[in-house]
Amino acid sequence: WKADGQNALGLSLANATTLFMKNEAAAGKTENMWPPELDAIIAAPTHHRLAFESETMRVLETRIELGETTALHSHSWPALLYVLSWTDFVRRDEFGLVLHDTRLSGTALEPGTAFWSGPLAPHTLENVGDRPLHVILVEMKATTGAYGG
Repeated sequence: WKADGQNALGLSLANATTLFMKNEAAAGKTENMWPPELDAIIAAPTHHRLAFESETMRVLETRIELGETTALHSHSWPALLYVLSWTDFVRRDEFGLVLHDTRLSGTALEPGTAFWSGPLAPHTLENVGDRPLHVILVEMKATTGAYGG
């Protein structure tokens, strides 16, 4: 890594980590990538509530109030997210480097919007908006074949 935070390919550490994670997720190697103590319901229980769990999926309710920041945590599985309430946030990696700032990206989703996310490496999330961030995550624990496919 060079002094400007990029590697020889011009990737930042955050982008390189994301690329690595996408490759691992595509290969179905996400479940044990991070220590179990960083799982969202263990590491950040104030902001993540387990609503349902089976061998193939897990449903989490995530709520982050104004000005709050989650503890460092991860999400080991890809997930469908359903927005109940959206606001601006800043996601930082385990070193405090900004991975995503919705104020800069212009990301704004309406309640009732659903979207897909791959597994998320250890991060914190700070609510920097004007209302609670409230989403339902349906994490898909099973790999190909678990559904009979």
